[in-house]
Amino acid sequence: MSAGASGGDTPPPSEGDGFRQPAPTPAELSVDSDLSESGPDSQVLTERIIKDVANAFKLLADETRLKILSFLVEEEELNVRSLCERLDQSQPAVSHHLALMRQAGLIASRRQGKNNFYRLMPKRMEEIRNLVGEMFLKRKGEFRAAV
Repeated sequence: MSAGASGGDTPPPSEGDGFRQPAPTPAELSVDSDLSESGPDSQVLTERIIKDVANAFKLLADETRLKILSFLVEEEELNVRSLCERLDQSQPAVSHHLALMRQAGLIASRRQGKNNFYRLMPKRMEEIRNLVGEMFLKRKGEFRAAV
């Protein structure tokens, strides 16, 4: 994978500019080895992973989106109407939350007839869990001593 091909002096748009950064690919988020390597390249990758996970946490800080996540953990797949009923919210409101979660790579959708069905992206959830786990494993002795 080559380093940035932007070629200009203009920095890439940031979330504060109203632009949403695309979710990194699974290869870019491979946290199993990236956190244990050292050097400038791995540090940049680790920083990008941490920023991506922070954005996922910000997204899930919303009560409705956290409920959607919980429902999708319980059920393998749900359609929009089922989620609307469970959340007691309108279809446009629920669809907005689902679109944000899909753009972040947390869920995937498929269309069957007139219905959209949503499911979790297990690899993405595992990547987030692994990153948080790695961060705590580095200091687990300190956490045990504090308990």
